[in-house]
Amino acid sequence: AAVFIDLEDGRYMKHVAPNLPGSMLLFNLVGVNDLPDEADGSVGLKILDPDGRIVFSKTETIRIPVFGKTVIPKSLRLPDKSGGYLLISEFRSPANPGSEAVLSRRYLKVGECPEYRFFEWIPDPLH
Repeated sequence: AAVFIDLEDGRYMKHVAPNLPGSMLLFNLVGVNDLPDEADGSVGLKILDPDGRIVFSKTETIRIPVFGKTVIPKSLRLPDKSGGYLLISEFRSPANPGSEAVLSRRYLKVGECPEYRFFEWIPDPLH
């Protein structure tokens, strides 16, 4: 089971205008489950600024049906300061307490900048 951010990645979409500072970002989280049991857990969302500081954080629970998917519409207010930001989702399931979080990340352009610098977040290596 996993949860993904359904949103274009700003690093590669050169023709897409940046998001307005302080505007609402609308997107979906998509949970998929290829297991014969219902999957539930928590999804943490974070926005990191170019220096890696967390500027937004929220956690909520999710339930994904057997061999199915669920789509969760989300909205969050973007930072007021222009720059490159990293949106991360982390899905954790109590059914697998020792497992690593399933990660999804998207890079967001906010406001007009001559060059966007994004925090390069590197997760801990798998054990």
